[in-house]
Amino acid sequence: MSNIAEERIQQFHKIKHVTNLLLPYEKEVNRSNIRVISNLLYNLYTDLQAIEDPESIMSKVNTDLVLIPLIRLYKSMTNTEKYGYDVFIEPWLKIMHFLLSRTLLKTWMPPKFTIELFSLFSRLIGQTKQSDEIKFLAVLCLSSSLPAKYKEGRYSSFKESVYYGLAQSLQTNDFLPVASTGIVALLSVIQQDQDIKLRLESLNVLSQVLFDNIRDHDSLAVYLPGVTSKLCTTLSQKGEKENHQIMCAGLKVLGELIQMSMGDEDNDTLEEINSFQDALTHYKKDKQEPTETSGKKRNKAWYTQSKQSLANVMSQILKIRLYPDWRTRQAFVEFAYTLLSSCARTLDNCIQPLLELMVLHMDDAYAEVSNTCQIKMQLLATQPAFEGTIVPILKEELYDWIMKFPKYMISRDESEKTNAMGLITGFILLLKEQSASVLSGVLDRASDGWMTALEIDKDSLNVLEEKKAEQFIELKTSAEKATPMYPKIRFKHAVTDITTGKLTRLLNVVGRFCDLKSWIQHFIRYLAPENSVLNDPQAAFIVHSLLSGAFAFNADTEVNDWIQDVDGVEDSRKLKLRVISLDVLKDTMDLLTRATFTTTKSSTVTTASSFQLDEESGYILTVCFGLQIVGLTASILGQDELQDQFITLLYPLLAHLGSANVYIHTYALITLDSIALLCGLDSAKELAIQNIDYIINMISQHISVLSENARVPLVLKALIHVGGYASIGYLDDTVLEIYDALERYNSNDWLCIQLCGVLFEIVQTMERNLPKKSQRSSQEDASESTETDGISPEVQSFMEEDGASEEDKDHASMEEIGKYFLERQAAGKHDELTLEQSIMDQANLPIDLPTEDEEEVKEKKEVPLNKEELMAKEIMDRSSHFLTASSPQLRSQMLILLTSGVSILSNHPSELNQLIHSFWKPIINRLSDQQNFVVLHAARLIEAVSSISTDFLSGKFVNDLWPIFKVLLKKGVMAAKNNTVSDYSIYSLYHRTQLCLLHTLTHIVQHVPINQPVVKSILEETKFYYRNGQVHEQLANGCEALFNALATQQPDTVWFYRTCVAGANLQPPSSLLDSFVIPEWMKLDTDRRAIAL
Repeated sequence: MSNIAEERIQQFHKIKHVTNLLLPYEKEVNRSNIRVISNLLYNLYTDLQAIEDPESIMSKVNTDLVLIPLIRLYKSMTNTEKYGYDVFIEPWLKIMHFLLSRTLLKTWMPPKFTIELFSLFSRLIGQTKQSDEIKFLAVLCLSSSLPAKYKEGRYSSFKESVYYGLAQSLQTNDFLPVASTGIVALLSVIQQDQDIKLRLESLNVLSQVLFDNIRDHDSLAVYLPGVTSKLCTTLSQKGEKENHQIMCAGLKVLGELIQMSMGDEDNDTLEEINSFQDALTHYKKDKQEPTETSGKKRNKAWYTQSKQSLANVMSQILKIRLYPDWRTRQAFVEFAYTLLSSCARTLDNCIQPLLELMVLHMDDAYAEVSNTCQIKMQLLATQPAFEGTIVPILKEELYDWIMKFPKYMISRDESEKTNAMGLITGFILLLKEQSASVLSGVLDRASDGWMTALEIDKDSLNVLEEKKAEQFIELKTSAEKATPMYPKIRFKHAVTDITTGKLTRLLNVVGRFCDLKSWIQHFIRYLAPENSVLNDPQAAFIVHSLLSGAFAFNADTEVNDWIQDVDGVEDSRKLKLRVISLDVLKDTMDLLTRATFTTTKSSTVTTASSFQLDEESGYILTVCFGLQIVGLTASILGQDELQDQFITLLYPLLAHLGSANVYIHTYALITLDSIALLCGLDSAKELAIQNIDYIINMISQHISVLSENARVPLVLKALIHVGGYASIGYLDDTVLEIYDALERYNSNDWLCIQLCGVLFEIVQTMERNLPKKSQRSSQEDASESTETDGISPEVQSFMEEDGASEEDKDHASMEEIGKYFLERQAAGKHDELTLEQSIMDQANLPIDLPTEDEEEVKEKKEVPLNKEELMAKEIMDRSSHFLTASSPQLRSQMLILLTSGVSILSNHPSELNQLIHSFWKPIINRLSDQQNFVVLHAARLIEAVSSISTDFLSGKFVNDLWPIFKVLLKKGVMAAKNNTVSDYSIYSLYHRTQLCLLHTLTHIVQHVPINQPVVKSILEETKFYYRNGQVHEQLANGCEALFNALATQQPDTVWFYRTCVAGANLQPPSSLLDSFVIPEWMKLDTDRRAIAL
């Protein structure tokens, strides 16, 4: 105790020293001495800050020693100086804040002095000329001058505080006018100032003044209109640009003020009317109300006027209820909950907008907001007034919004659309099972409007979104769940992905709580057989979304997370859902099966309708959604019940898998993959192979009447495409049935194309599964392809030893060449050459003398054709007559089929030669086809044949092929010389045809033996493209490759023609001989030679 007394004395002397220095300036504070005074005040503030225990050390004497000089100094200043000299006001406020917050000054102050300090600080805050720093210090001082701290006086524990007596003494009429001045000053700072820290502190002090110090509900009712108006103006003046901290703090203060002023517990005017007697009593009381409540502030008239004013004011701030920052949206939820939980009966006219606010955030994107909202709504549901007051309003609002939804979807912007969908979703989630009655009653009235609002954007079919790495089903961490990745379908009135997601979410929630059977049956009728146009695909989308929502475990499950085990669903709900799903599956399969039939009266109509069927947007979208429904219902039913449906299920799915439309094909493939996954299989391939007997049986039943089952070939192509090589072994009888069908429908080009397409798929599948060539054969082919020197070995050796450049090789003289050969002869290098070796060296002809092993192989019996090769040979033989079909597509398809067949029979050249010989003439005729793509495929077929049937094709090339090629090359050269058009294109008919001829000739020459006259003819006809700067680079490169290939057979001839390009004279080896002069007709013109050189 003695230590504290000593410290008090020491501190007294320090303070006394400073106050003595301030004493001369107490009479007048002006510009001349204000700097000195401020320095002294800062010194005093520093000394006070150094005190370790201000409450003990700063006794009443010490406190008065500081306070009295401060008050005198402030009073000695003029009004201008009080609000103009921050250098003095700032340390003065800091010292006052220290005394009020860290000492026991408030326990010694009389209430009147507290009121005066409050008024003084309020005037400092309200001055617009003051800086933000001074205002902030004044706000802190105002807060410290009050007896109850922030969030202290509103609780009952404050009664034990030493300041409780002072707080009670302020509950008089003397403080309320002064408090009004401070409240106005604080509201002015909150609304008009820019400093966030100052505004937040002002909001906290405002809450402290109202709820911790005034506290009386009747007194707060006096401030309700002004404070509410100012706060609402502050929150709405900048809209979404306002700082989120200001928004949160302002909403909190506003909610607490309305709660304490308009709470149901303090509203004596509320009456419970449960009977006729209560109504009579309430009527009599209304007549006596003016006399009985004339002295009360919060009477019935006041409540009526206040709630009407609040409804108008709150409509302003509720416009920004979708504030971007999630903390502000959470504050809106807290604000709405505060009023609904405590003022629902008093503010009955505000229940609707507040409920909409709560419902709108039930499905917020941020979990913090949505979870808070759901918790608050659950708390509201436990209150007695919820069932009788709030539930009827919720049902009425749900009905109204469902009816208004089409209007919002068609005519409003995206934000309003998402708001409308969020409200409907929130109302249903809040009402849960109680919403079923509203949904059932509104179905018939709203369904047509919903169908119009959910119209599909048919133009979106032009774009199919790409899948990453062809992945259609995304497996999740849990082995029981997977997500099918269907392509996105765009809606006409839902532009953004967010709107589409909200729409799907809305329908999922409806499906979870509605009468599912009645809703599905209602929308299935839009897809009934009598609606043959199938122009309402949105009905199928609604059915899928409803069923998906009913199947979800909880309301937060995503729409596509339905490939999962259904053990989490209740048994009764599971059984009911399976019954509904089975009915939906049957109806959907009827729809998909009808889509596979085409009933026509003539083959011409069949072709036209089959082409147009997949082009109709409504049909495409309906089928796509139907396939998606099949995948969903299959997941609900499970493997055991699904196994019984495979007989009728797989055929339509494969029919749509074979569709030419990319959307239908993709949806069918994803559905098959998802069904396979549900059955414990890896892919649709295993599913198709395990059930191939069902599929082939259905195909055999339908293929006999193709006029009504034009999609049978599509089923077969899809089966081969999915089943792969393993499915070929099951198609022996089916191939025979295809032959019979081709004979019956040989006049129908479209059906012939489809049936031949099946044969094409079979041959292509067998070709893709051929064993790869040995490494040795590939190396031999590579060595042969690189052997394109273009001249004989002797001449090449001479040029290498000579060491001349490329230009010197072209101008080498005959005298040097002759000397070279004479030197080799003198050295005896040609003495041991045999006739065969000499011929091979000179002409480079591939003469292979048979060895003993080769003779033994020839004597052996040839290996017979296996099953697949026999099938390919028979297909080639029995379909070759379509090479002369009227349809260019069919002719082209058959040429590709024969090309693949040649690869399959490559190990049996004798069988292949016989087969090629039987339809050689039609192949030759296709080179003169009017369609360029047919000529291209015919050339590819000849290339494939030439690589296998080498000697067999030698005579046919000279007699049949080269004359046609010669004519086509001449036409191309003439066209090139006569063409003066500058915009040359590599996609033109001329360029593609000539390039194809050069490539085909190159390929033939590499494999087929050709004599020298034909080689000379080829060189003569193609020399126009050799090193000609006037032709395209691709043609020049093609000609160069052709010359290199010809050089492997006739190197000297090709070398001679290449030498002619330079136009040089060849010197003889002896001076007795004249120079060899190249004739003028063999030379290229001067301009071309200059370009070539």
